[in-house]
Amino acid sequence: MKPGLTSITFRNKSICEIAELVKKSNLSVIEWGGDIHCPPDDNALAERAFFETKENGLEISSYGTYFRLGVNSEEEFEKACKTASLLDTHIVRIWGYNKDCCDVSKQEYDFCVNQAKNLAKIAKKYDLTICFEYHRQTLTRKASFAKKLIEDIGCDNVRLYWQPNPEISHEENCKELEEVLEYVVNIHCFHWTWDGANIRHKLSDGKEEWKKYIDIAKKGNVKNILIEFVLDDDDTNFLDDARALKELLT
Repeated sequence: MKPGLTSITFRNKSICEIAELVKKSNLSVIEWGGDIHCPPDDNALAERAFFETKENGLEISSYGTYFRLGVNSEEEFEKACKTASLLDTHIVRIWGYNKDCCDVSKQEYDFCVNQAKNLAKIAKKYDLTICFEYHRQTLTRKASFAKKLIEDIGCDNVRLYWQPNPEISHEENCKELEEVLEYVVNIHCFHWTWDGANIRHKLSDGKEEWKKYIDIAKKGNVKNILIEFVLDDDDTNFLDDARALKELLT
């Protein structure tokens, strides 16, 4: 598993600043986000991200889009695939609809599954694997629904990300990861707690929890563990989190 950073952690930084910061952190990979740094259709920014990543001796783990299954069009998805190709990555992250898995009708769900099958065909032309963000307020909020979605789509290039849900216990998160592990490609890494809202902490404060997550992940085929968000959006806290992550992976 390679350690890295999602660029959306520092939306206020330039492509060059992010690449240099990741190099300084001794992490290995970057997931470039599709909202600020590499929007679909902006070839110049994608080419800049590719150049700066390689110039700093790093790799691109994935392209993190904000395409939503069941909401955006297949034409929009193909634009994202073209950007992913410019970044020379084989993983494109999308979101599983805009409703919680418990709140969708059968008609909505079936539409999403059928569209995902079409997206998988498009992605295959670009040698891409589609991975769903594992997130609240989507079809992949919890393991049972996420696993069902992947299996109902039934395409070998449709997989998952995973990240802990701060609204449930550590033990429950471990069970969730174990249940979907066979489909997990990338993990988003952060240490949050919940008190009616997300509360950020340094990763070192959650090392025991993350040691368990990583032990579980090692049983699967997880490619990258990507730091996503840091305390106070601070560079020093990011560098501390990067050290903690590398220690956990050794």
